[in-house]
Amino acid sequence: MDLLRRLRVLDDSWLTGLEKIPCEAARGIFSFSLRVLLAGTSSEQVIRSLSSISRVLMNSHPTLQTQRHYLLYALCVNAMRGSGDRAVREACYAALNALIEESSGQRLNANSLRDVVAITPVVAEQQRLMVHASLRGVDVSSGTNVISTSWLIEAVERMERRERLPAIFDEPSPDIFPYLVELPDTRMGEGGELIVGQVRGSVGAFASKGGRYYYELVIPANFSNDRSKTIIMGWGTMQHEVLSSGQHVGSDIHSWGFNCQDRLRVLTGEQAISTPRPIVGSDVIGALLDLDAMMMCWSVNGEQLMWVTVSTQGKGEAIYPFVSASVEPLGVVVRLGHTQFKPDGYEDFSPFSHEMARRESHVKPQSYEFYAQLCSLGNDIVNCGFTLDSLLDTSAWFDRAQEVITQYPLLCEEMAEDTLEGLRPYFQHLRSINSLAISVAKSHDILRNSPYLMRRYQKTRQLLFFSARWAIVERQIERRLIRSKLRHHREVLIDLNRAKAMVQSSESLDFMTRFEGSITGQLFRQTRDADIYLDAVMFVISLAGEVADDAGGVTRSVVTMMCDELNYREEDDGRRVDPLLPFFRLTGHTTMAGVVPNMDFYRENPEHRLLFVEVFTWLGKLIGNATMSGYLMFSFTFPRLLWKFLTFDNLTIEDYHADIDDTVRGALNDDEFILNDEFFYSIPGIEWGGESVTDTMGMVRSTRGYPVVTPTRSTADMASIFPTDGHEESVTVAQRRKEAERALLHQYDELLLAMLSGITFVVPASSLQLIRWDDLQQRVCGNSCATAEDVISSLDLSLLSEELCHMLKEVVHGWPQQRRSQFLLFCSGQRRIPLPEKVQVACGDDPVAIPTAHTCSPISLLLHPYPSVAVLREKLEVCLRHVYEFGFA
Repeated sequence: MDLLRRLRVLDDSWLTGLEKIPCEAARGIFSFSLRVLLAGTSSEQVIRSLSSISRVLMNSHPTLQTQRHYLLYALCVNAMRGSGDRAVREACYAALNALIEESSGQRLNANSLRDVVAITPVVAEQQRLMVHASLRGVDVSSGTNVISTSWLIEAVERMERRERLPAIFDEPSPDIFPYLVELPDTRMGEGGELIVGQVRGSVGAFASKGGRYYYELVIPANFSNDRSKTIIMGWGTMQHEVLSSGQHVGSDIHSWGFNCQDRLRVLTGEQAISTPRPIVGSDVIGALLDLDAMMMCWSVNGEQLMWVTVSTQGKGEAIYPFVSASVEPLGVVVRLGHTQFKPDGYEDFSPFSHEMARRESHVKPQSYEFYAQLCSLGNDIVNCGFTLDSLLDTSAWFDRAQEVITQYPLLCEEMAEDTLEGLRPYFQHLRSINSLAISVAKSHDILRNSPYLMRRYQKTRQLLFFSARWAIVERQIERRLIRSKLRHHREVLIDLNRAKAMVQSSESLDFMTRFEGSITGQLFRQTRDADIYLDAVMFVISLAGEVADDAGGVTRSVVTMMCDELNYREEDDGRRVDPLLPFFRLTGHTTMAGVVPNMDFYRENPEHRLLFVEVFTWLGKLIGNATMSGYLMFSFTFPRLLWKFLTFDNLTIEDYHADIDDTVRGALNDDEFILNDEFFYSIPGIEWGGESVTDTMGMVRSTRGYPVVTPTRSTADMASIFPTDGHEESVTVAQRRKEAERALLHQYDELLLAMLSGITFVVPASSLQLIRWDDLQQRVCGNSCATAEDVISSLDLSLLSEELCHMLKEVVHGWPQQRRSQFLLFCSGQRRIPLPEKVQVACGDDPVAIPTAHTCSPISLLLHPYPSVAVLREKLEVCLRHVYEFGFA
């Protein structure tokens, strides 16, 4: 016993030796370990050591497997006895989590966890234990994040076992999983408590619908003794968040607040409020909202205080719970649901109870693979302009689904018994899972150190639509954009005539002349050093010689022109040629068209290298702003290798073959080619001649160029591609092939690192790592392959006659891809979907006039009562031939 008390496990590797201990000896050691834990120990090191030893013994000896219940109970007893010692509790929680995860799929009596997980304050590992307890059937009265996380994990587990999902996933409301939305510059504690900043409830209440609502918070200990700490709770509209998120709730005409002491803040003013006694730590402050009477009130431990009227500012839009605080190092517990003092006749924002969650869905169970295929089908449909709600409410998507359904065999099997209508209940399940995944996005720390929970969570990510994936990213990243609409935006003057002259005389002009006169050059010179990249709207455009107020459409058009200068061009005969400006070059892929950094021009023109680095850094800042704000869309045609580099993803040679160059695949697999020096050194990135690379990036290279160190590749990794003995003839085929692949993958690193530095100026690197490369691509560049259905779904045709509407659809369906993108450009200022808003299509009264477009909000297209489809097509073709000369009105 004394030996076990003194034992310290510093490294788990030696524990494998316990596997060879005879069964009787193992039983004795295990029994002594339990006695020590049951007797209570205040040493977290002893707890960790004994739990580690006990788990190894149980896993090594089948006769001890049934003793898991006793080890769990002993650890729970130790945690309860040491409830006042944070370190002891954390050690017990970590040991319990490890035990439960090792017992996955095995029976385990977890009832003793109920009191253990309820100890306050919440410490590290406790919320993860709450999730495990909930998954084991323990009714955990805890925060929404824990309950929602356990439901999400349980849904995946049931799919894998092909069991019915909980009935809550049948519910049509997207608001069944409320959560706290953290406003900028907010910090939360381990248990989700508010330390500094402001939070908003994700679910609002509309006055037009009436109802009575309630939520509450718990005053932290010692709050009343420190007047420097502030807590204000109340209600507000989204206008408070947009205009005054940096100020306390109640500081503007869009919110109402109580300072949890003696003051109400209403309509920017203050008034005194009396309380039955001074408010102290652990008191529960409630906020009541009666939308039937348009009144609100606050309470202390259930005793109501003063009632005030909800002003007219709150009648037309949703009203949300808001809490702002500055109580560091303490924390304010905000309860949207599972409240303690909810008055009769009121409802809080509770998700469904555990009892309701245990009820099973009436829908036929399906496998996880079925739901994954359904999600892929849904993404195909949503990419065509439909919304997730439309999959549940309309049949308009049936035609698109029929075109691609054969790609999903499990769905086809289900369809054999029913029509597409039979997929609706499963789409509802996916919508609930998407809503639930968004609600737990800030609970990532619960999952991060648990391989078991993280595997399940990663599987749920395969069931998410792009909108949900991006909503999760926005909840997880550090949002630093200036959101105020009152800031004066930087004005950029663009000379379109000068830019057009560069295009017309491009072959006779030198690089710098073309660059300075181009849209790209004009934008670059006026914005590269400006403090704009953390603004929601970076700049507005003024056109030289034009009277045009930019409300977004002019900026979109000019940005599209810039992208045209950097993208490959298509000649009249269909040939693709390099971009107007040589920052990028056309890829060598046989079927996929795109551009990559032009390393040849970069290396052959040392006088322009610094400019290249500056331009790529600037482009990175633009991409970073688009990532955070979503205000602008850039029609770049970058390959996936570039996007994976920018999201710190692992690169493989397949990424290079996919859409950069598929012609080198055979050469890389040919041993004779690899061993032939003449052919080998012709591979891009293997040899750049005798000149070393520029010092502008501060990189040291030999006369033979090799890939640079990237955020995912260490110096040690780089060393492995150099021959160890310096003799080329000793290099094996495998070494050369590895060297060739790395050279191809990382030949663009210098300029991509410059671009990455620009992005991370706006988006923290830690946040970029949360983003899938294809999500970043879609966020920044949208969808480049707009189908006819995509275009039509981007138009609001409600004002057109049935005849003209049919004519327009026929014209759109008859256009090739290039014409459809030009049409989008003519209408909105951008070539790709989704558009910032639907195009309002109206009809004039002049059958000989050409259509006109207004690219600023509200985006609109004016047609006329043309006599035939041919005339409409002819009139629109005129517009598309002069696409950049329209839409600036």
